[in-house]
Amino acid sequence: LWQREKRSVIKLLVYNDTVPNFCTCTLINNTAKDRKPYILTAQHCISTQDEADRTVFIFGYESSNCNGEYGAESNQVRGAKLLITSFQHDYTLLELYTPLPLTFNPYYCEWDTSDSSLNNVTTIHHPWGEPKKISRHYGKVVRSDFNDNSARAAKGFWYIKKWDRGTTENGSSGGPLFNSRHLLIGTLTGGSGSCDYPYNDYFSRISSSYRDS
Repeated sequence: LWQREKRSVIKLLVYNDTVPNFCTCTLINNTAKDRKPYILTAQHCISTQDEADRTVFIFGYESSNCNGEYGAESNQVRGAKLLITSFQHDYTLLELYTPLPLTFNPYYCEWDTSDSSLNNVTTIHHPWGEPKKISRHYGKVVRSDFNDNSARAAKGFWYIKKWDRGTTENGSSGGPLFNSRHLLIGTLTGGSGSCDYPYNDYFSRISSSYRDS
């Protein structure tokens, strides 16, 4: 069901010296649909040009089943140009330095700023840097603040009270939130989600960050 969209989801290794921090990002389309390799992730994953230069982007890292062997990590590129970043909305937009070869089988996902089709949302992500996982929320997401005692955008986030299938964990940050029409509407900022507690996650609203950019 999500075979097309999952191809847009990318594992991030943001290197600090020799130790990588794991995150997730999404290959997105633009209005010209000219296949420029634009990448959307969370600002708390990549916030500077230096970090963008040190990041490895790994495509197609997945397993054939939940308990299967880990897939190959050979489809990767390094470094990107930082185009825009926002602490208030917790998002960063990048452009890869390297054109993507067709052998990577990339998919440039579409996005939606209309705040519609908000029931039955889905995220695809790389928890702890592991192969892609999918999580589903069958209810309706709502606009919300992200209350971490800092200057975040008012009502700039989508709130998910509970995941009905799966959950997010460390490394899922920056991962996409898709609406019921399979369009990108947000990126994961954070929350309480874990295998033991699949509650209270927040995604930066693309509609809000797009309006304020």
